[in-house]
Amino acid sequence: MGIPNSPMIQTFLKDFEVEEGTIILGAYEQNFEDSYARARRKEDRILDDDLVLELPYISQKHPLHSEWRKRAHTYQKLNKYLSSQESSSILDLGCGNGWLINQLAQSWNGPLPIFLGLDVNHLELKQAARLFNSESIHFAGDIYEVNFPQASFDQIILNASLQYFPDLKHLINRLVPLLTTNGRVHIIDSPLYSQKNVEAARKNSLQYYHSIKCSDMAKYYHHHTWNGLEDSSYEIIYRPKPLWNRGLSMIGISRSPFPWIIIR
Repeated sequence: MGIPNSPMIQTFLKDFEVEEGTIILGAYEQNFEDSYARARRKEDRILDDDLVLELPYISQKHPLHSEWRKRAHTYQKLNKYLSSQESSSILDLGCGNGWLINQLAQSWNGPLPIFLGLDVNHLELKQAARLFNSESIHFAGDIYEVNFPQASFDQIILNASLQYFPDLKHLINRLVPLLTTNGRVHIIDSPLYSQKNVEAARKNSLQYYHSIKCSDMAKYYHHHTWNGLEDSSYEIIYRPKPLWNRGLSMIGISRSPFPWIIIR
């Protein structure tokens, strides 16, 4: 894949190794990748190329159709929001197979921003590199190891990836200095729990991974509470209404069950 047309990024990336279409900015975590891939295979969530190209819009016959309808709702809201912003650089943190970057790039109006994808899961990054064009650039590496220059990004998106980071406050402290003056961190399609409910959620996850014989994955799946945002300047752009959403789903309208949070 090509390197974005930006002198700063070009200078930063020029000495890094390229492996199977991805630029290797740091070591990816083999233990996590092995556990993640094993769990995803048990869940039938290792998606083939044709399906990834369709995401988030997949056939009604597919067993994951209902889940992806909800994620399509989030994507549409995010895309509409970003289309109203002036952005020259967007980081998709925990980008996986790259579907979100691809959709944003395909539907973008005006000058195309630099899209950067960062993940420690090389399995899906190789798929992203294989499927998507040079306007979507994917990197393998750890956000805590990659020494990005400060004020590098106008938008940082955590799309269904927050739960794979162990410490929410630590993560925010790492990301905020990477934002430009008017930059924003977007947390979407990830659960946040109250102090009252978090322990039950942890037990449920442990039982679930045990039931599919992937107990080792539980140590990589983290349950964050709203308290993790208490030192941040944030706003809730979308707050789900479970009963209302359930009623809408009965008439074929899907809404995300997770909040959309913006941190400035």
